[in-house]
Amino acid sequence: MTNALYKTNKKTRNSIRNALLWFIAILALTAFGISRVSSGNVTILSDLFSLVGQHSLFDKKIGETASRQQQKLIVVLSAPDKKSAQTASKQLADDLAALGSVNTATRLPFNQAQIDQITALYKDYPFTLLNDDYAQAIDNNAPKQLNELFINTLLQPGNPFVDMTIEQDPTLGLANALAQKLASQSQWSNDGDALYQYQQEDQHLKGHYYYPIFIELAQANLGVNQSVAIEQQINQLLEKAQTNRAVKIYRSGLLFHISGSTVQAQSEITLFGVISSLIILAATLWVFRSLMPLLVIVLIMGVSITFGTAGLLSFVSEIHLITFIFAVSLIGISVDYAFHVLAGAALKKPSTQESLAKYLAPAMLMGALTTVLGYCGMLLMPIAALHQITVFMIFGLLGAVATALFWLAPLYSIKSDKKSITLSDSTIRFIQQLTERLAPLRKKRHVAAVLIVLGGLFLLAGGRFHFDDNIRSLNSSSTKLVLEEQKIQQLMGYNSYPRYIAVTAFDAQSVLSKMDKLTRRMNTISETGLALRTQSLSLWIPPTAIQQQRKTQVKAFNDKGELALMQSYLEPEQYQAVIAKIDRHLLPNAWPDELMILAQPLFQDAGKSYGLIRYYAKLTPAQQQTIQGVLTDVSFFDQPQRLTESLTEVRTSLLLFFVMAASAFAVILVLRYGLKYGLMALVTPVFAALGALVISQLFVPSMSIFNLLACLLIVALAVDYSVFFNEQGHQKHVVLAVLLSAISSMAAFGMMTFSQTPAVHHFGLSTLIGIALAVLLSFITPLRPRKPDEQLL
Repeated sequence: MTNALYKTNKKTRNSIRNALLWFIAILALTAFGISRVSSGNVTILSDLFSLVGQHSLFDKKIGETASRQQQKLIVVLSAPDKKSAQTASKQLADDLAALGSVNTATRLPFNQAQIDQITALYKDYPFTLLNDDYAQAIDNNAPKQLNELFINTLLQPGNPFVDMTIEQDPTLGLANALAQKLASQSQWSNDGDALYQYQQEDQHLKGHYYYPIFIELAQANLGVNQSVAIEQQINQLLEKAQTNRAVKIYRSGLLFHISGSTVQAQSEITLFGVISSLIILAATLWVFRSLMPLLVIVLIMGVSITFGTAGLLSFVSEIHLITFIFAVSLIGISVDYAFHVLAGAALKKPSTQESLAKYLAPAMLMGALTTVLGYCGMLLMPIAALHQITVFMIFGLLGAVATALFWLAPLYSIKSDKKSITLSDSTIRFIQQLTERLAPLRKKRHVAAVLIVLGGLFLLAGGRFHFDDNIRSLNSSSTKLVLEEQKIQQLMGYNSYPRYIAVTAFDAQSVLSKMDKLTRRMNTISETGLALRTQSLSLWIPPTAIQQQRKTQVKAFNDKGELALMQSYLEPEQYQAVIAKIDRHLLPNAWPDELMILAQPLFQDAGKSYGLIRYYAKLTPAQQQTIQGVLTDVSFFDQPQRLTESLTEVRTSLLLFFVMAASAFAVILVLRYGLKYGLMALVTPVFAALGALVISQLFVPSMSIFNLLACLLIVALAVDYSVFFNEQGHQKHVVLAVLLSAISSMAAFGMMTFSQTPAVHHFGLSTLIGIALAVLLSFITPLRPRKPDEQLL
């Protein structure tokens, strides 16, 4: 009696000690996560390109430009009369510029800081940056035309760059060059310090005047929280400007997409997490009719999320928002282990209560191992978000398993003389009836019938499977914002996401020469009447040979006295200062990084020089052939297309990995249960996954890689059902735990089917279907014969 009491007290002390240690560990992990976030070392991303990831040298350079582009926004205000549009756009630009989060908001595409940098750069290099007319006058040996251009520019009231640059460049070549870049599209007109465009809206000659506002945000690499706050500030001003119903406003910029996706994702994370948690808690309360099991469920969910978050923050500094959406599914997986503890404590005989943890350990560890292996497959995919999801889920699962085995199970084994947890009578009757009715179905012919049906559906649907790998299929931006983007693209004279051409040579001057030759040819190519609008460093810094040729010609004009008209309008010291600098040549390494948004600098790698030409169009094969006729050694970088190709490669890899994962699971199960029953245990996960793929095709017009990712998860989860039944048989507590696990998983993943994010919707739909099939197959699949010493109940 005394010995038994001592053992009981010792077990109680050990349980209390374990609980305290576990509580301290959780507090430490929570503190670590808070410190990481508060220190600013963690950035939340939500754009599609960071979702897939970029690994090549050019991808990284293009990514640098994209990060700068993230600071740029365009707002276009329109009204049916010019005065209203002009007044409203000026007021809106002033209001936007007053925001602390906005660096500049101007009605010209160059802000004052950029103009100051450009003029400071070119003041020592006269006749370097020229518009087409200036360059043509020099190249054609026409000093008279050059003088006339100077006078016309000097007396031109509509050129805003004359006053901005005349002190640094009295020749006004720079003013003309900037004006040409400003109005590179013929549909724009100057209106003092603004641009405007008139477009006829209908056949009755009614139209709108459109005034663009170019916004530059105060910081780069905006996180999602900053994006939401800034977007809300801007939208308040846009709503204020639209109090006049005649005024319409259109928005364009990565910030608006990031903010919209963030708000949507945050609401989905909250909504899905709350609803799925309520469903799980309601099911727990209905089954156990006690407050303590509810606390256990809440505890294990909190522990798993804490472990997952801490693990993620330990290895990742830039986290994609979609990771947190998928992380909601951890709620449905982590509670599985708590359900097995609770069901075992409620339904196992008192004589086995003390060995509850030891009894559950083989099945739990086996199930956790297979689930972790299923997630580890995502580490092989070149998608950063999948790596983050894997890290989060693995750490969360480890926290859930450890909590179940080393805390909850011993807690319920302290008192072996009476039940520490009870079930409602209705639950007991339901489990009893379900077990009795399923017993006759556990025959090979029934399993064969189900597999034949699923196999037939797979063969019928196999020919019509359609996977859409287009990166745009993952876009969750609102239709309204997409339409606004399209309107601005039409107004600005481009109809495409920016694409790139890479030019290579052994030195920077050769690269500039090639880029100059190529951009000249590209600017003669048009798509639906719109120029390609190339942007490259060669448009700002001509090759040295061209600079030398033009400056020699201008010097010859001066020596012959053919610039007398220009000279007469300038102060003698101004003119002499220009002539004194005429022999200087601007080199590409002088281009400041701050102006990278206008033209990306040249870069070097492995002893070669590289340059990027940015253009706004989707080239046809004929147009690509025309460009390659100018330069054969060029590389096209269509970023959306490259990302789409990456998704196709990922999908192919997923199909291969699915086979590899199934083979790995087969080896594990065969080693554990023998050849016959090991392969039989594999039926549930494999055919549940294939069935989910077949049935999902009926609900979506096209599937994505996230349907395949769901199949991997289905395999990992469904293996657990097979493992628990093979380890412990179709006992009541196993049936109850598997049912509750399936309900919790279906609640967590089923909520994802309501997501407006296509990737999340596809993942949730297939997983929901797969889990339902997995439960059905696990109940009817025959199990390995049990040895006499395994008949615990």
